[in-house]
Amino acid sequence: MLVIEHTYAEGTCLEGTRRSDDLYATLRSLGWLWRGSVGDFRLQASQDRPAKRGAIERTVAALRAAGFAVEVRIGTTPRPAPEAEVDRAVRAETRADRLTARAARLTGEAASREEAANRVLDHIPLGQPLLTDHYSYNGDRRRRERAHANMERSVALEREAGRTEAAAATAAAHMRHRHNPHTVANRIRTLTAALARYERELAALATNAQICVEARVRREGDLAEYVENAREQLSYWQRVRDAQIAAGEATNYSRDDISRGDLIRYEGGWYVVVRANAKSVSVPSPLTGGGATHTVRYEHLREHVTPDSPRWREVAVAAVLGARLMAHGGQLSDPEWKKVTDSVADQLGALSDPG
Repeated sequence: MLVIEHTYAEGTCLEGTRRSDDLYATLRSLGWLWRGSVGDFRLQASQDRPAKRGAIERTVAALRAAGFAVEVRIGTTPRPAPEAEVDRAVRAETRADRLTARAARLTGEAASREEAANRVLDHIPLGQPLLTDHYSYNGDRRRRERAHANMERSVALEREAGRTEAAAATAAAHMRHRHNPHTVANRIRTLTAALARYERELAALATNAQICVEARVRREGDLAEYVENAREQLSYWQRVRDAQIAAGEATNYSRDDISRGDLIRYEGGWYVVVRANAKSVSVPSPLTGGGATHTVRYEHLREHVTPDSPRWREVAVAAVLGARLMAHGGQLSDPEWKKVTDSVADQLGALSDPG
């Protein structure tokens, strides 16, 4: 008997089989990952989300076709978003620590392999060939082969250690990137759209006479779970964004705050506002320059300066420099760079002169 159980805290887990079983290749092809620390399989990207019923049904069909009895248990109650985020942070930290330790172990093993190779190669004169007619030929050849094998293994281990260190750095930075103001704003927009889509479909089901009662009831149950989960997530991330705005880590501009001709800062650069749209502003394109424009959503703006601001002239210098770079496609020769930097230095000097 195999058991597939889904909960928001653990995700979708399969118990009753092992990695060494013949089912491993089948389960991997269906999106399941082996968890050695627990001793079971878990469906990818299933934690703190509604159950992936399609993937579960495909897995059940494959397992039963292989002759196994399968029991399915699906929990539909989301856990509080703050609790899920704390758990995610703990998992990310644990993964970073585990990968860091593994990278250190691989680096040490690579150094040992290199040292073992050098102990042999350092005692062979440079350019010394194998003496095929000498009694020591076989032993010398085996020592050299072992040394070369150790050196190749050392290089492979160093590369693997580098990849592991990069993965550890990614895991360590996971929560910081997850709570980046831009990422939070994008997540809120995505959740808002998903919630509206679920609610529209849920409302349309009541008047759809082409769906049988059983299918309608099942889909309504699924959509109700999706709506509850989306509302919980949206409420949490909206509170996170409100806190970021209050702390000055994020902005809350709208069309009422910005007009054509104002200056906005986006990704470290200052741009002139060409047009204020309902959800974004249009600025000169940072890639193509010329008359092309690029849209930036209001929630991604870093700063905003109007012509009556005391900082206007200072900020305008930075905007002029950015515009000149765009006019040249970002490709300036050394003499042109000198002209641009000298011009900006002169403008900044004029701004600092009390006269």
